[in-house]
Amino acid sequence: EQANLKDRDYFKKAMSGEKNVSDPLLSKTLNTISIIYAVPIKNGDKVVGVLTATRDGNALSDITKDITFGKTGQSFMINKQGTAVANANKDKVLKSDNINEDVKKDPKLKSLADIEKKMMNGESGIGEYTYGGVSKYLGYAPVNGTNWSIAITSQKSEILKEANNLRIWIGVLSVIFIIAAIILVYILSNGITKNLIGAVKYLSVLATGDLSGSI
Repeated sequence: EQANLKDRDYFKKAMSGEKNVSDPLLSKTLNTISIIYAVPIKNGDKVVGVLTATRDGNALSDITKDITFGKTGQSFMINKQGTAVANANKDKVLKSDNINEDVKKDPKLKSLADIEKKMMNGESGIGEYTYGGVSKYLGYAPVNGTNWSIAITSQKSEILKEANNLRIWIGVLSVIFIIAAIILVYILSNGITKNLIGAVKYLSVLATGDLSGSI
């Protein structure tokens, strides 16, 4: 079978001398989602053609599916246009789900859209958003060598649960430390007090002129 690929971005980049990996796209020859690896074929310094290799487009989603955090954490990837290139829900990739279009239909997605705009710009960082009525944290960073950005999300309640547990342990240890300190101070002060009382009694005897006692 033959197909004209001159309109594909990966072909244009390779013809300009740039090796690259395409976004998941619908194959004209196989009618499936694929990822294309493309490198230029050179004769001296001149690019005379393009060599490509095709991979199942779901491979990226399979990779991100295995990247989790805690019990509720999941990961996904988008390109610089905000279109899903990898997601545990493969239908999002198949339908080229785009946050810029989604937020127009559902304004509640604005907090997520604001974070994904930073992802599109190649930034890295942490954000908080609400999705489906659930508050979540999201960490994101660009994928080197591509125009993609990867994010890992987790429910806020799960993350704060660990922090709450830490606070409880700190509180318990603080109470134990305070009790131990009070006991130690009591023992030390009691010993010092006994010596002072003994000294006062001895001085009282000396005050009467009785020097027969032993120190």
